[in-house]
Formats: sequence, structure tokens, C-alpha cells
Amino acid sequence: MPQTLETVIVVDGPVRSVTLPSQSDPSRKHQVTYACDCEGFAFAGYCYHLTVGAETLKQEQVLLREVRKNRGV
Repeated sequence: MPQTLETVIVVDGPVRSVTLPSQSDPSRKHQVTYACDCEGFAFAGYCYHLTVGAETLKQEQVLLREVRKNRGV
């Protein structure tokens, strides 16, 4: 069953944060904070760098899982 995410977005100058429910315990909340020092983020609160950064982190996590799996960890 798809989970509906209730998000709260807070903009505080050059930093934005999103509060999301935990996947393992919906009664818990997690705050994800992100920022970039580029002009686009300063102007719009979002930029290309956030997208690329998130995708890079995602790829690194996939590789890390594979390494752990191959090591039997």
C-alpha cells in the first residue's frame, strides 16, 4: 500500500528543511535540511546542485550496499 507523506517545508534564508515521517515508525519524524551556496538557490530556494547531489548520494548508497553484500556484512 503506498504511503502518503505529509511534509512540512521550512524556508529559513539560505537553508530549507523538510520534515518527513519515519518509514519504520510513522509516529517519528525526521528533519532533512539542505542548502547550496549558489545564486540560484539563494534566489529560488532550489537548484541543479541539490538534484545532482542527491543522485550522487543515492548512487553511493547503492554501491555501498553491494560492497557490504559481497563482503557478507
